[in-house]
Amino acid sequence: MSSNISASRKELKKKVLEMVNTPAPDDMNECMMDLTDAFDSANERFNRREAGFAIEGHKHLTKATGGIRAGGITVICGPSGFGKTTFLASLWMAFHAMGVPIFTAPIENGKEDFVDIIVSVLSGKNRADFNEAHWEQVRRQHIGFFADRRHLFSNYENRVDHLDLLTDIYYAHLTKGTKIAFLDTWQFMLAITNAKDSFFQSEKAFHELAVFTKYVPVHLFVTMHPNKDGLERVDSVAAIKGSTSAVQEAHNILFFNPLAEKEDPPLFVEHAFCREVDDV
Repeated sequence: MSSNISASRKELKKKVLEMVNTPAPDDMNECMMDLTDAFDSANERFNRREAGFAIEGHKHLTKATGGIRAGGITVICGPSGFGKTTFLASLWMAFHAMGVPIFTAPIENGKEDFVDIIVSVLSGKNRADFNEAHWEQVRRQHIGFFADRRHLFSNYENRVDHLDLLTDIYYAHLTKGTKIAFLDTWQFMLAITNAKDSFFQSEKAFHELAVFTKYVPVHLFVTMHPNKDGLERVDSVAAIKGSTSAVQEAHNILFFNPLAEKEDPPLFVEHAFCREVDDV
């Protein structure tokens, strides 16, 4: 860790708040910009912007999204139990293979469950069939895989204020070079204080995520629930729970669904084991 990076949550959170909630300046000349300066500012930002990079092993997703850009948001929404977290674990392994430092906040299920899924993929076995011998085999065969200390997992196991989570991501970026953050699931990352205003609070919070990515070059993958329990498919932004307009600030919106037709799966693959991913 660099000696000049504070580990104080209070100090780092203050910086995050300054990023996402910049107050109006006292000097009126600082409140606005004329067209000439706005053009120059936009051009400067364009020149700084990094090209999106391919996701190893996910060529179709790379093509659909144009590559993953530093400083952006990808929303993944789909019915409960259809594999959104498993999909994140697959992406996690792809970024790990590419040497990209990752921060993961699997708050809905916990870090141990998320690592279970990674081990399941590496071992080729269902989690329900694990025993100690399988764990040791994975540890021996992939010792270098689990020795990478650049990857961080959140210790939160209950609801957490999104601003505290952004503070954690900011700290991970400063100390570990984090470029990708997985947030699973958005509904557990809101400190809702008033049910009456929950929609407004969710909109504001998501907008603050978008503003944060303009200052910190980390791409956020955020899973979200549909707005109705038991919904079998998610086909429109309106079906995303808690944030229907602010979510359009995301760079990519992916709907993660069961296959629409039983004839769609590849040869010899069960329909129930397949998923379709649509981008908006």
